[in-house]
Amino acid sequence: MKHDITKRSQRFYDIIQDPILHDVYSPYHKVANELHKFEASHQDTYLQQSQTLPEYANEEFQHKQVMYFLDRAKQKTEKANDLEYKIIKQLKTHLENDNNIDEARKDLALALAEMRDFVHSQLFYEPVPEHSGNELKNKRSDAEKITFFERLIKSNDEDIADYYVALTHSIIRDSRIAVRKHFGQYILKLCDRITYTFNLLENHT
Repeated sequence: MKHDITKRSQRFYDIIQDPILHDVYSPYHKVANELHKFEASHQDTYLQQSQTLPEYANEEFQHKQVMYFLDRAKQKTEKANDLEYKIIKQLKTHLENDNNIDEARKDLALALAEMRDFVHSQLFYEPVPEHSGNELKNKRSDAEKITFFERLIKSNDEDIADYYVALTHSIIRDSRIAVRKHFGQYILKLCDRITYTFNLLENHT
């Protein structure tokens, strides 16, 4: 962690982050599970079709899938009012029960600063794509070069597999980026709400 975080601020940090990202019932976990299921189902689809490239496997399908998972993430956070209420209530209880409320408030502010750093470094991070847009187009062109003779000798199988796997990986990567960014923005807004609720002074540097 970037800051010299105390045990108390670590507890505040976990109270905020865990129910949003790490708990099995968390909004992020639910969307991540859907992404895993999508990846597995499309691997199964390719194994079943083997010699042919699915008609839907194109850029339009890629865009629609990414938008679907982003919409799912938005739906999960739009329905998270109860979760936010529970987080703020738990923070309030810890503050009220602390023997040194002034130090506790400082530690909560520290936890929020650490949370913001986490969002910017981990959730807003974009890994380098495995395949560029042009590479995907070239792989698709190779996969579509199926003559009658190539069908007979099955010489195009590797090109078909190469494109389909690359497309699936690109969908998963772009979807994860979009979903992570959305949850990052959601967490930052929650940090603002907590700061306002408890009238904290935060150092955002």
